Amino acid sequence: MEEKQSAQQAFSSFAKQMERFVASGETERPKPLYPKPTLQQRIIQNEQAFTKQIIDTYQKFLKPQDQETVDDQQQLLTAHKLYVALDELNKTTGNHETYLHNADLVCPLTQKNRYVTGGEFIYLQVWFEKEGGTTDCIPELQKSAESTKLIFVPAEEHVTSPREKRIRDTILSHFYPAKE
Repeated sequence: MEEKQSAQQAFSSFAKQMERFVASGETERPKPLYPKPTLQQRIIQNEQAFTKQIIDTYQKFLKPQDQETVDDQQQLLTAHKLYVALDELNKTTGNHETYLHNADLVCPLTQKNRYVTGGEFIYLQVWFEKEGGTTDCIPELQKSAESTKLIFVPAEEHVTSPREKRIRDTILSHFYPAKE
């Protein structure tokens, strides 16, 4: 059994240990071998993972490995041709009293969860803009209570969410760097 020390003995013992510590020259405690990541490190890791996910996902649109993505791209291009043809017909044949209004484009893209709720339509938008050959308009999915429609809006009227802007900027900087 351990003997109880008096306060004086305990203080003296502690003072000796402190003297040895000071004499050793160590000024701080040793750091653990595997420190826990700090919040900032975790934020950086999450940002890097998100950037990698963006690049990997767009790569699948740039060089499709499945027929579904190829079909989606072709459907978007076909819908754009119809939009341009209707717009041209309206300009050449219509007048200020008689014209086409609310001509809905029917397209399977509006039925796919990966685009409507999955958030992947931004990848198809950027692909359309950069690889589809037109920059005058941007495709959008217009959601209502009963359905989702594919529309084309002038590029200057297109509004993106902060998430979509981040994805778009990452794609543009990685795959289409600005030429100086």
